[in-house]
Amino acid sequence: MKKSYFSKSFNLNIYLFIISALGFLFSTMLNYLILRLDNIKLLSPPTLQHLTKLHHSALLVSSLVLTCLVLSVTAEVISRSLTDSVLNYLKSIFATVRFRQFARQNERINKTPTDTSTQISVNPIFRDFNRAVGKSVVDITRQKIFVYIKIPRSQQSQKILREMEAMIKEEISSRNPDYYFSSPERFKNHLWFIGTKR
Repeated sequence: MKKSYFSKSFNLNIYLFIISALGFLFSTMLNYLILRLDNIKLLSPPTLQHLTKLHHSALLVSSLVLTCLVLSVTAEVISRSLTDSVLNYLKSIFATVRFRQFARQNERINKTPTDTSTQISVNPIFRDFNRAVGKSVVDITRQKIFVYIKIPRSQQSQKILREMEAMIKEEISSRNPDYYFSSPERFKNHLWFIGTKR
C-alpha cells in the first residue's frame, strides 16, 4: 500500500507551521526587546548589533520555513485541483484532526509517594499508543477514502489497537456514509482502512 502525498506531508506541514509560528513569535519578541533596550540605552552598541543579527537570522529562518510550508501546501492544492477537488483536501485535514481526537486514549495514574504530594503520570502503554495514533491520516478523494494508522511498537499497545478496530471502522463509516469500508489491511507496520464510494 503506497501513501499519498497528503499522507506523507500532513505531519511535516504541521511541524513546519509550528516552527514558523514560533520563529516569528521569537523574532517579534526579540525586536520588541531590542527597541526597548535601545530606548533606555541599557546595552552597548556591539551587544545591540548581535541582538539585531539574531533577530534578522530568526526572521530569515522563519521565512524560509514558512516558504517551505506554502510550497508544500500549494503542491497539494494544485494536485487536488487537477485530479480531485480542493474541498476534499480541506475535508481530509478536518477528518484527520477529528480521527486523531477520537482514537486518542487518556488515562492518568495517580502516584502517591511517601510524602503528601500526589504526582500524576501517563500510562506508558497509552503513551506509545497515542504516539502511533498521532501519526494517523485520513485521505479523502472522490472515489476512495484511505485511513492510515501507524501500528504501535509495543505488543500491549497493538492489543489496544486490535480491540479498537471495530470501533474505528464504525466511526469512519458513520462519518462517511457514502463510502463502503472493507476490513482493515495490515501492510508492514501500517494499518489501512479503505473506503470505496457506493
